[in-house]
Amino acid sequence: MVRNNKQPKTEAKRTKSNFPFGNPKINELLELAEDKQFLALSRNDRLFLENEKVKGVYFLLSGKIKIVKSDSENKDSVLYLIKAPDIICLHSILEEEYHIHTAVAAADSMVCFVPKKEFEKILANNMNIAFNMMKMLCLKINVIENQIQKHI
Repeated sequence: MVRNNKQPKTEAKRTKSNFPFGNPKINELLELAEDKQFLALSRNDRLFLENEKVKGVYFLLSGKIKIVKSDSENKDSVLYLIKAPDIICLHSILEEEYHIHTAVAAADSMVCFVPKKEFEKILANNMNIAFNMMKMLCLKINVIENQIQKHI
């Protein structure tokens, strides 16, 4: 069970040069997001909980986030670890209304949160960015498919 229910601290604005993504379209998306919020997480701080409403997309700028699923006895299993730079909840924002797992900081981390409406507005107005997000989803699907193949 996630023991630390402390909310992450909000940090002051960062400049565009601080975005670590090698993909310039992701950096551009973060620059365009007017309603973004930077969150400083300490180890074991929760980012969101399973069954909580999806509110937006999280861009992991530094650190590590573990994705956790609780069983019927409230025992947590780590599904996978996300390392910076990466995007968290990209698939959730497009298809699901509620989180199907919990996200917890595995190390001190910095996250940029972009609300759902802001993210959708940016994608609707920037086809190149939308295409890049679609490519990222496809890459994640390929990684998962390859992992499944290894276990068959």
